[in-house]
Amino acid sequence: MASTYTDGTLKLNAGDTLSEDETYLGDLTGRTKLWVTIKGSVSDADSAALMQIEETAGLEYINGTAAAVAGNGSITVTNVAAGNLTWKLEGAESVKLVEAFGKCYFDVKVLNAASELATLRRRKVLFITDVTRATA
Repeated sequence: MASTYTDGTLKLNAGDTLSEDETYLGDLTGRTKLWVTIKGSVSDADSAALMQIEETAGLEYINGTAAAVAGNGSITVTNVAAGNLTWKLEGAESVKLVEAFGKCYFDVKVLNAASELATLRRRKVLFITDVTRATA
């Protein structure tokens, strides 16, 4: 679970199953790709992302490494016209982010059928490290 501070910063507990609703992003009809990405620096390559999930491929990168289990991350569009979605990252993956202290950067990005890219939401992220690291 995640929570949002009043300044819009997303607070995530590394080691927990993370699930967050993103609402009113705009019409997602005709999309060909949809990503949710968290990076330590906006200048990092996607392959260095702390987390990157693509709607059809699942979890692509975790903590700067290609994901071993794509199904451990997902994006589910819950309302295409409004642009509502839920993204989820399993605890077995988020525990790998325990060193991601401090503020990081998040966005939701879409590619449409006309090959046009659009960033739909940006936020800062604050990772909180759990004391208990067990995931099973």
